[in-house]
Amino acid sequence: MNKTLREQLIEKGLVDTKINKSDTKSRKNGTNSDKRIQKERLSERDLAELMGVNRDTYRRVGGAIRRK
Repeated sequence: MNKTLREQLIEKGLVDTKINKSDTKSRKNGTNSDKRIQKERLSERDLAELMGVNRDTYRRVGGAIRRK
């Protein structure tokens, strides 16, 4: 089985596997924001509109462009 990139980096010593105490302190104090961005929930209709499902189609008729 293939190793993940992280496992390979740890094996070669390129990634520090220890957690620094300064990192955990800054997380507790809130310097690194723990606020999570709420994902916007889109309805089926909004998704279809973004994908362009209900767009008009055009064709050429005698040199003019007409909506189908």
